[in-house]
Amino acid sequence: MTAEHPADPAKRVAELERELRIQRALVAIVDAANRSDDLHAFYPVVHEALKPLTHATNCYIALYDEARHAINFPYYADELEVDIPDPLAWAPFGAGDARGLTAFLMRTGVPQLIDTARARELEAAGELVAVGLIADGQWLGIPLIVESRTIGALVVQTYTADRRYSPDDVALMTVVGRSVASALARVRAVEASRERTAQLTLVNEIGRGLAQQLEFDAIIELVGERVREQFGATSMFIATYDAATGMMTFRYELDEGRRAFTDPIPLGAGLTSEVIRRRAPVRLGTYAENVALGAIVSGVRAESWLGVPILVADEVLGVLALESLEQNKYDESTERLLATVASSMGVALKNARLFDETKRLLTDADERAAELAIIN
Repeated sequence: MTAEHPADPAKRVAELERELRIQRALVAIVDAANRSDDLHAFYPVVHEALKPLTHATNCYIALYDEARHAINFPYYADELEVDIPDPLAWAPFGAGDARGLTAFLMRTGVPQLIDTARARELEAAGELVAVGLIADGQWLGIPLIVESRTIGALVVQTYTADRRYSPDDVALMTVVGRSVASALARVRAVEASRERTAQLTLVNEIGRGLAQQLEFDAIIELVGERVREQFGATSMFIATYDAATGMMTFRYELDEGRRAFTDPIPLGAGLTSEVIRRRAPVRLGTYAENVALGAIVSGVRAESWLGVPILVADEVLGVLALESLEQNKYDESTERLLATVASSMGVALKNARLFDETKRLLTDADERAAELAIIN
């Protein structure tokens, strides 16, 4: 009987090499997060850092948006999967790509190592719907958690029986997942800060422009163009509302990148009328939600729709709206920004109307003065 030497040199060297690879991976991830303010440049760095550590040929990163209650797959590298999720799309939690293993992982909030048999058990139990492939391999998912909130998932998977994940791989991915979550939170914070700066710039630019404009149509054109640029909008409109006649006039309108011209319509059915009646924003994320609220569908089916009222005190002057073919496109941040723009626009339009009315009264007064001069 021989006792195992407690300090086997070969084993110790292997452990040190593995620890060194892990440290290098973590350093690369943190360094990328510190240097980059672009998430799309950050994701591939994470994938490359994983490759020397475990079976990571197939890897994807998913994000969870609590406000939208939706999942997005911004990075997806896979050798077999042909139905790659749209990196720009947000799937409602429990629908489409957001009803499979990734959604299950985010619900549980703990690492999951799943093979085909386990996936079938979970599907039979109603925990998930089969989405994607596992074949003879395994699926290893790590929740990305920041301050007790799941903000995403880091996943690697294999498709053949000769590539299996060990408990050490689960522990390794868990450690990497913590670093990725922290780095991701930092990069997202930088993006959010940049977005807020851009929003403030937009509001200030529009404010300065409106202060110089007293022409009604010029104000609408100015706001329409700046909103289009800021949001990259291809479909949007600005409609004014005349409470005396009950008519809505679409003064600035884009339909899939082209200027459109819709005849004035009376207040009644449709989302624009709904915003006016509510005197509050309406934000919808799917075509079904649009139809359920009474959307008047013509041409291309919009999935997301966001409309905010143009208000001055209690008076509704119109509606500023965005629409997109992408589901769950707009969030609370977009709604707040659009409402802020609409508020500034409302004051400017009210002033323009008063200016037009003043000019009309002055013109009338001049005409009456001229008539009196002729009579005299």
